[in-house]
Amino acid sequence: IPVRRVLREIGFKNVFVVEEQEMPDSEFSTVEYPNPEDKESFHLALELAEKVDADIIIGTDPDCDRAGVVVKGKDGEYVVLTGNQIGVLLVDYILKGRKENGTLPRNGVIIKSIVTGEMGAHIAEKYGIKTISTLTGFKYIGEKIKAFEETGEKVFLFGYEESYGYLAGTHARDKDAVVASMLICEMAAYHFSKGMGLYDALFELYDEYGYFCEDVKAISLEGKDGLEKMSEIMNYFRSEDINILGDKKILIMEDYMSRKRSYLDDSGHEEKTQLPSSNVVKFILDGGGWLCLRPSGTEPKLKIYGGYKGNTYEEAESNLREILEFIEGEINDNF
Repeated sequence: IPVRRVLREIGFKNVFVVEEQEMPDSEFSTVEYPNPEDKESFHLALELAEKVDADIIIGTDPDCDRAGVVVKGKDGEYVVLTGNQIGVLLVDYILKGRKENGTLPRNGVIIKSIVTGEMGAHIAEKYGIKTISTLTGFKYIGEKIKAFEETGEKVFLFGYEESYGYLAGTHARDKDAVVASMLICEMAAYHFSKGMGLYDALFELYDEYGYFCEDVKAISLEGKDGLEKMSEIMNYFRSEDINILGDKKILIMEDYMSRKRSYLDDSGHEEKTQLPSSNVVKFILDGGGWLCLRPSGTEPKLKIYGGYKGNTYEEAESNLREILEFIEGEINDNF
């Protein structure tokens, strides 16, 4: 309802709503998992989109803080965008618009989580805008917004997480799918006016900044035994003398529990991460990749995040798949 209202207020008229999902449903009976992170949650929307030849599909979760997007690909088939892909499209759109309108502040800042891809930071750098990384959880982005309002040190422009959370503006301290949906539709209309769909716009950014691919895997570890195993896995990757993952050399290891960043080169340099302590380990890999392990804060799962940059999307995707499969294999073989 609030998404339809904001789209109506800014002039979008050709909006269709999935009838079976229009009204509140405490049982979430039309989906297995009521979250746009799950591609299957779009199955009814895709059926409707095919009937009305929709250009773009937007799905929010029940409390309307996450927003997922489906667009037409190069072959006309519908493609589900990742949270990272939506994020970089919005970063580019917001900063480009600000620059064109003369409202881009010199001390502006983009904020993302440490498990969110790096492409947005490259885009922001082109516009002279700094990107700050926080721990996973939008509350940390909210804390930064509040601090900058109090100090005036930075002007918050946009915050996002790979898990389909976006915030533009300081009206909230959490991800907001209402304003995000408005911006996504506005952005789509802008690119359509240039003769492009959002998928074309994404690959235009890839052509300019490099091909980035990100993914996340989750390993279920339920019960007391699962918690103990999760602790063992984290301690293994945190404490063992690891300097290579598969055939990828580790350049930097970040242990957010001890708040230490270690450079695994001849210098042996170490420094503080400058973030609160958290049970997270992150590796920066040779060849443009990174990997991060953290226990989920809401489910009995170990989450493995990764990203790679390549000369083509296929190359980035292949390298990422290889390193994620290696980590999953190491965990399954040893724990």
